[in-house]
Amino acid sequence: LAEARSRRAEAEKLVQGGIHPRVHDEQQIAQTKADQATTFWGVAAEWIDLNRPNWSPYYLDQVERFMGRYVRDAEIGKRPLRSLTSADIYGLIKSIGARSKATGPERKAKGAPSIATLIKMWCSGVFRLGTASGRCDNNPAAGFRLSDVIAKPRTKNNRPLDADELKQLPAKLKA
Repeated sequence: LAEARSRRAEAEKLVQGGIHPRVHDEQQIAQTKADQATTFWGVAAEWIDLNRPNWSPYYLDQVERFMGRYVRDAEIGKRPLRSLTSADIYGLIKSIGARSKATGPERKAKGAPSIATLIKMWCSGVFRLGTASGRCDNNPAAGFRLSDVIAKPRTKNNRPLDADELKQLPAKLKA
């Protein structure tokens, strides 16, 4: 009852100021939507929706899962796009590459440099959309090279087949 009275008192103040309470509520909702549209995750969700028709279902699922885990659910996703710096993106990529904050089924002891590479590429795409739509002034993801953040793991190649193994290969493929 006390809450209802306080809301009524607030509505009376608005009316005395020449503002209709419903119009005020609609303006608040519109402002909240506008604020969400300028957050990093808001622009990222828009970027995903714009690219959805061009991506395969597998790639779309990968983008949504990893961006959801590392951007939407992180503090960086709630921040305004304009407030993000290269240092913020650098920290995100470094933490993914080192897996210091990672959880989930793809967790590996050596970090996840391939996921960090994808996240940097996708963040750059989000900032390009933000720049084109006037929601940010630059692309902080382009402010550093990936090799400055994570070390690419050494490629481990399988040994080549010798002559005897090459002769047996067609038979083994048929079996």
